[in-house]
Amino acid sequence: PSEDGIFRVTTLSRTHPVKRLERLLILLKELEIYCKFTIHYFHIGYGEELYNLKKLSEELKFKKFKIYFKGNLSSYELKKFFKKTPCDAFLNVSTSEGTSMALIESLSYSIPAIVTNVGGNKKIGKYLETLLHVDYSSQDLNFYFEKLYFNQEYMKKLRELSYIYWDINHNEEKIKD
Repeated sequence: PSEDGIFRVTTLSRTHPVKRLERLLILLKELEIYCKFTIHYFHIGYGEELYNLKKLSEELKFKKFKIYFKGNLSSYELKKFFKKTPCDAFLNVSTSEGTSMALIESLSYSIPAIVTNVGGNKKIGKYLETLLHVDYSSQDLNFYFEKLYFNQEYMKKLRELSYIYWDINHNEEKIKD
């Protein structure tokens, strides 16, 4: 977790309209107006929308928040990122999703996941109690962000539950039989 007062959020996906990263950027800009703390948002991945997302980020002129586009990372670089970069929440805000391997990997690092109520996200979001409505708002994001930022016991509990969910359902060493 972050220890410097900055709340760090990560997404990991291809940059495709179904992932709704444009909507996320717009809602983060709206949230910047009333959020009580600084957010650093990292997107890992590339695709057809990456250029447009970078351009939108510049046009939105974030002042309090910082936006980072990390691009495509190798498996080694991704593991290094998750091990070395503090991360307070992993977001999956797609309109349609199977079971996201990126989401599963984030849980293996005990990163709390906040997800839209679609496809494979539903089971994880219900378990963690961090489901967003498909048409979520900046207030919905703020609800979970503040809950994690201001309540260290909740953050700790959600980190533990994230790892437990991964360990029970996706730990290859346990489920290969």
